[in-house]
Amino acid sequence: MIKAAHAGEAEEWIERMERLTDHATKGTKAVIPTEALQDQATIKIDNITIKAHLVDRAHTKTDAMLEVVEDQVLFTGDIVNNERLVVFENGSFRGSIKTIQQAEAMSIKKVVPGHGKTAGKEALTDNRELLNTIYTTAQALMEEGLEAHEMKPAMTEKLMKFQHWGNIEEEIGRYIIKAVLEAEQALCGANECCEGMTTRWRDKILFPVSRDFVSLYLRSGLEFPILDNHLHLDNRLHFIRNLITV
Repeated sequence: MIKAAHAGEAEEWIERMERLTDHATKGTKAVIPTEALQDQATIKIDNITIKAHLVDRAHTKTDAMLEVVEDQVLFTGDIVNNERLVVFENGSFRGSIKTIQQAEAMSIKKVVPGHGKTAGKEALTDNRELLNTIYTTAQALMEEGLEAHEMKPAMTEKLMKFQHWGNIEEEIGRYIIKAVLEAEQALCGANECCEGMTTRWRDKILFPVSRDFVSLYLRSGLEFPILDNHLHLDNRLHFIRNLITV
């Protein structure tokens, strides 16, 4: 992360925040750390112990949760949010679920989420249940032959418990697409993406596509071949990545 910050990512975030705040943060400078945080490292400040929990992949590839040991408080960052969905295009359902399960096993009483009000340990359970429902439902609907853009009605029914979350109606489509993408990546046997597979193996993986999918795909302007209503896996993943940004 330190290397990425020096390579320009720090300035990119400063520019992004300035745009998002209508230049209210103009003049902010990046103070890049010189020492990398280590998993399970502790920092003592007077009688307060802060313990770091680093995560391989959850909301992003560089997540960290901070535990205030004496107060039994966990700062989760955007791994956990209280009654709100956040941008998740760089996240992992499986990684987030695993991380939240680990947090649930900690001796904590309060959770300070990335977004939303401070809550009890139930915030962890709610987030894990939400992500697990979206991911497993997407997997089941894929097995039934549905495409990502056809899943919203069934997914909404499964998520009735979470309908009071502030922005679920606006964000659920993106979460469905991300869940389908991750499920297909798991199906092809890769941990993160299919780019590590051999071309010979990738070329043998074809997915059936519905008539509605073909219509949506053709309107996208992409020019990958659809063979007998089947689409090569790499091309399908590329198409779904494009949908995430729509």
